[in-house]
Amino acid sequence: MTSLRHKRAWIIFLLGLLSVVNPFAIDMYLPGFPAIAASLKTTVAEVTLSLSSFFIGISAGQFLYGPLLDRYGRKKPLYAGISLYLVASACCINV
Repeated sequence: MTSLRHKRAWIIFLLGLLSVVNPFAIDMYLPGFPAIAASLKTTVAEVTLSLSSFFIGISAGQFLYGPLLDRYGRKKPLYAGISLYLVASACCINV
């Protein structure tokens, strides 16, 4: 019985982590607007357009993921999406 409880608790924990990815990405991005604007020699108002494209991408992803989940189940598209997110995030790092 404790094994089942432990497994359920782990699944709830993972689902909680997955549900905070988008809000965390936005919250990490917003404070950088002034630095991004200065780096690109533009205004903060124009940088906010990139946030609009972020939301458009999230909403378009919902239409894409629905049929994928129906066809392949939940795990494969989830792993593919997380992998893509990690690779794209790594590509954005400016070392």
